[in-house]
Amino acid sequence: QVEHTVTEEATGIDIVQAQLLIAGGRTLDDLGLLQENIGLRQHSLQARITMMPGKGEMLDFYQEPSGEGVRCDSAGWYTGFKPNQMYDPLVGKLICSAGDVTTEGFEQARRLMLKSLGDFKIEGVANNIDAVERILTHPEFIDNNINTSFLANNPELLDPNKAKKQHTAEHGSAKRLYSEERIRFELTPPAEGENDDVLMAVQAVIDEKIAKPILIGRRHKIEAGIERLGLRIDLDVDVEVYMPADDEKHEAYAAFYHAKVGRSGVSVAAARKIIRDDNTAIAAVMVAMGEAGGLICGKVGRFDFHLREIMQLLGSEKKDQLVSTSAVLLMDDGPLFLADTAMNIDPTAEELATITEACMDLVARFGIEPKVALLSHSNFGTSNAPSAKKVRHAAEILRERHKTVQIDGEMHVLSALNPALRKTIYPQANLSGRANVLVMPNLDAANIAMGLIRSLTDALLIGPFITGLAKPAHIVIPSVSSRGIFNMTALTVADIHQRK
Repeated sequence: QVEHTVTEEATGIDIVQAQLLIAGGRTLDDLGLLQENIGLRQHSLQARITMMPGKGEMLDFYQEPSGEGVRCDSAGWYTGFKPNQMYDPLVGKLICSAGDVTTEGFEQARRLMLKSLGDFKIEGVANNIDAVERILTHPEFIDNNINTSFLANNPELLDPNKAKKQHTAEHGSAKRLYSEERIRFELTPPAEGENDDVLMAVQAVIDEKIAKPILIGRRHKIEAGIERLGLRIDLDVDVEVYMPADDEKHEAYAAFYHAKVGRSGVSVAAARKIIRDDNTAIAAVMVAMGEAGGLICGKVGRFDFHLREIMQLLGSEKKDQLVSTSAVLLMDDGPLFLADTAMNIDPTAEELATITEACMDLVARFGIEPKVALLSHSNFGTSNAPSAKKVRHAAEILRERHKTVQIDGEMHVLSALNPALRKTIYPQANLSGRANVLVMPNLDAANIAMGLIRSLTDALLIGPFITGLAKPAHIVIPSVSSRGIFNMTALTVADIHQRK
């Protein structure tokens, strides 16, 4: 059995008409309805609009949406109608179709649905339109990455007033505990406030009550993006908007920036221009001055450009502390942590040990027991090349410092991920089961490995996380989705909370 309305729109087949013709003696072959002839022509979404318990017994006003790609099969309601609340609560089925069967087609249909819901006027009787809008703007729905557990895992979408003060949210394999207390932290996500993915992530941050976002950008562009995407962000209530071109804080920010970088060849005039044009520099100044708890940037621009401003303004947590990065890939069989994927080009053995310890701390924040493999072209002593010796020495340092943690190396990646193979090579390895932390010998290996895994699997990337900074700041990659930005925001807020 199928839901005939949305199926008709997606396939172009009038199922009811076909049933009547078959009842009259026609065959599927007569009608050309053989399975091999049936395909999808476009993306179609259907929402059941229903009455909800609450106010009203009569419709004060009723108007259905219409237009190209919009179909509304209603129960015959009209202004002045008194629905029987003891019978069927269905108001109607709203079906919106657009584009083709590509991902772009899905997004076009989603936006058309949001617009049509805004045009669906039901006054005088409580209904579920707000709940449907919350579902449509959730990052997982936007990514078309949902299953039958979606609403069970996100009960606040149906009724945000019933969301518990403290609840567990699960996205992919990473579980995190949020508390309403954290709404007081002012996060600056991300420093590209006009970007669509950023705005969709901000909507989820607001809905989950994770943080008070500060958006950096032009207000009219942000407003246009919210309208185009069908979001519910109130710029005067839900977020703060900083407009670099005309904000009264510009001179104070420029003076602070110059005080930090004036000895690096940056003039007063150049500092003013940077604080007018560079959103990452502005966000880093906000964090350094204590006006925001942390920042996320990177959706637009190069990693090294963002990193330069962050390092100049925030610096390392301790003097001479190594700053490094770790990335998380959410695989089908669990999360896989990689280090260092973005910063240290060719670390020494001691630096590799520090990078590994920072990654182990990140793993612990996910509530996962780290199982660490330090990777090399050498497999438990098969090579004495300098690079192999470096990794071997780093593993020795780590086993001495962390006697209760499963750490070993140097080893091949196959040995790290295949316990049965590892037992045939070195059964005494200080590692049981599949490794979940892979430490690479250099930046080339880490970056290539991360790219290969992302290209050949459906793994979701969270990160990279920067560890060792004085205050929380993270640089996402340009291809990150709204869901990835949301996850990064949640973990940044957790970092802010941990440092309090």
